[in-house]
Amino acid sequence: ERRRRTGRRTILQSYVNECCNLLDSLGVPYIRSKGEAEALCSILNYTGMADGVLTNDSDSFLYGATTVYRDLHTTERSPTVECYTMKDIHEKLALNRSDLIALALLLGCDYCPQGVVGVGKETALQFLRASKSGSQSTSDVLDQFQEWRNGSITEDDIESKIQLTVFRYSYYYVSNVG
Repeated sequence: ERRRRTGRRTILQSYVNECCNLLDSLGVPYIRSKGEAEALCSILNYTGMADGVLTNDSDSFLYGATTVYRDLHTTERSPTVECYTMKDIHEKLALNRSDLIALALLLGCDYCPQGVVGVGKETALQFLRASKSGSQSTSDVLDQFQEWRNGSITEDDIESKIQLTVFRYSYYYVSNVG
């Protein structure tokens, strides 16, 4: 298995090198990322230095991309690509970047693969909407989630206990604070 992955990586690297040589020959500038290329591309898109990010990975919006192109298929007759924008996501789903980060943490992502055990899409959305319906912003919810994951919030804390209940049973909770 490892040999096969290494072989694929070598083939991919040779394609990347060929593309870079072609771009050099054409005088087209490019950037080679030392780390997570998707994160760099997302930042370039966010700052307006790139029109979008072409990827099949959905983490680009979490990194800050505003436009993502997915499922590029090149056929002679009809090349296709799907385009997603944060503007459309916000207008159609009422979700912003912080909301998407919270959902990724709850459901699982590259940096938190298992997410919260027993929490699916519906429960995560209910939790997020219930948390935001009080005085909390999504950033507050993310901070509390991080503290909970790190173990600094325990079930002895009343507010946390209520929110952990929302996690587990997906009841709506509206905070009276504020």
